[in-house]
Amino acid sequence: MTIYLGSKLVFKTTWLSIILSTAGFLYPKIHNKRLEDIRKQTMEAQFRDALYSIITSLKSGLSMSSALVKCYEDLNRLHKFEKNKIILKEFERIKVDLEMGTAVDQTLIGFSERTKSIEITDFVNSIIIVREKGGNLVEVMENVTKMIADRINVKLAIKKVTAEKKQRSKIDVNTANLDYRRIISSFT
Repeated sequence: MTIYLGSKLVFKTTWLSIILSTAGFLYPKIHNKRLEDIRKQTMEAQFRDALYSIITSLKSGLSMSSALVKCYEDLNRLHKFEKNKIILKEFERIKVDLEMGTAVDQTLIGFSERTKSIEITDFVNSIIIVREKGGNLVEVMENVTKMIADRINVKLAIKKVTAEKKQRSKIDVNTANLDYRRIISSFT
């Protein structure tokens, strides 16, 4: 409402005021969605590093809770100076929960619910199933890690190719506009 009134006072047209107030209403939603997508992409890329750390710790003989704490330490070394430390903050919370005595399964379920990522949910579900049903945790985690890391790599590759195509199409459109202007200017 304030955008409408402000633009009505400044521009003195109803149509422009309606357009600006609609844009002002929609912009925060679009911006928040974009930020959420960036957050999710960053988290998934960092989660790939976490998976490799966890599987290495499990192979060396650590328990799952010790592997998660070790993962936090590894991620802290890797992503200490990055601006977006999303996965580091999540693993810090996992570390604190484990130190407070929360069960590994409950801690991982909370991690999955907070992140709302399919890859993290698959990771957590596989750990819980192996812990409940029994089995070789290291072997299962190697398979799950490979599957999830491949999925993340494919997503990143698709994102990269699409961005390249979008950029190329923008360049092609700009080149076409320049050619069109040259043709028009040659006739005048």
